[in-house]
Amino acid sequence: MNRLSFSVLTFVLALGVALAAGYADVVEDVAEPVACTLAFVDMEKLMREHPATKAKTEGFQIEFEARMDVLRNAISKQSTLGQPRAPHLAQLKRIKKLEATLDLERKIIRIEFQLKVVEALRDVYGRCKAVVKQVAEERGFGAVAIISDSEVQGRTKSELVGDILTRPFIYAHDSLDITDEVLAILVK
Repeated sequence: MNRLSFSVLTFVLALGVALAAGYADVVEDVAEPVACTLAFVDMEKLMREHPATKAKTEGFQIEFEARMDVLRNAISKQSTLGQPRAPHLAQLKRIKKLEATLDLERKIIRIEFQLKVVEALRDVYGRCKAVVKQVAEERGFGAVAIISDSEVQGRTKSELVGDILTRPFIYAHDSLDITDEVLAILVK
């Protein structure tokens, strides 16, 4: 065996021994796996049926409709002004500005409405999550996964596949579903 082959073989053996020794240290640091019972919760149902979701969404909807009525009235007043003639260029400019302002206001109202709904749902999700943890600990579940029984949505193939892929669990035995228990606590 020539010197180069011997050096390479020595290096490979030394590397193997070093890796094995390092791996042994890593293996010692890894905790033993623990048996885990998995529960499931239908978050869509919890979010949809939570009392705060309904109340807040309905309140936001009423506010949204009231603000939209104000805009509709302003638009209706604008349309009663009639079509301006050439000498009324100032009136035409005023109408165009009003149209742009009303369109912008409509967009702002919709965005504000969406932001309020998102914030309310974020709050409801936090409450649901806390109660899910409480029920899981009481029943001795080591983890809770989300499951959905709703119909798969999607107008295109990619939307449909995306909706399917966000549902990693297709089936769970009813005894593992804690949705109704969580909802009962949330409704109290």
